[in-house]
Amino acid sequence: MNQKVYLLSATVLTAIFGIGFILLPAQVLALYGVPSNTSMIWLGRFYGGTLVTIALIMGTLIPLAQEGHTKEVILSASLGNAILAFIAIGTHLAGIGNDIVWIAVALYGVFALWGVVVAFK
Repeated sequence: MNQKVYLLSATVLTAIFGIGFILLPAQVLALYGVPSNTSMIWLGRFYGGTLVTIALIMGTLIPLAQEGHTKEVILSASLGNAILAFIAIGTHLAGIGNDIVWIAVALYGVFALWGVVVAFK
């Protein structure tokens, strides 16, 4: 797999989750077992906006992947995904959320490892 495929996959997946959090924050939070009060809905929408912003940045980088100018960005995204995986694990072990959190851990872990492999290929 090359950097272009990684960036495209990250763009699409991040955009889908971001749009979900913006349009349906209560429903998405409920999937993770998080109660949806006014504050959590507000926070969920801001999180969704952040995800859409990241998707736009990653999507903008796709044309640069063929020129080899995306290695550092992909490594940074991998580090961020690894951190998010550990945050999700810690949060779940603290009793927050439900077992769906393990899907997030798997996605973060896959993108963290995949990014490192792609960056050094």
